[in-house]
Amino acid sequence: MYLAILFAFLTGVTKVVSRTINAKLSAETGTLRSTVYNFVFGLLTSCLLMLFTNTFRFYGQLPGIKGWMLLGGILGVAVVFLLNVGVAKIPAINMTLLLFVGQMIAALLLDAFLTGSFSFARLVGVALVTFGLIVILSDKKS
Repeated sequence: MYLAILFAFLTGVTKVVSRTINAKLSAETGTLRSTVYNFVFGLLTSCLLMLFTNTFRFYGQLPGIKGWMLLGGILGVAVVFLLNVGVAKIPAINMTLLLFVGQMIAALLLDAFLTGSFSFARLVGVALVTFGLIVILSDKKS
């Protein structure tokens, strides 16, 4: 359990650092080109990791995978592209808060529609956090 918490924390740190670096790359090369660079180097890194861990054999499973399950790659490109556009225009703390609220709303909807686990308490929690975000974003210093 503690390892999962650590990994979640490190994922958050990595996302902030990654999007900052990607925004700088985007400013240098353009949004679309930086998105392509990001995924080409990500693919190369993934291939090297798979080579060193001997996990290339998973390609045999690819024909049995439902097409909609591969949308994660398309959504990943959309995430990087949108972050490359937004990060340069919004302070890092505001971007992080907006992403967090967007993730919570999406998670609330996915839980409700995919697993039927809607909870009024979760809805209230998301509403409170969203209200807090509005308060923070209305601060003229940010």
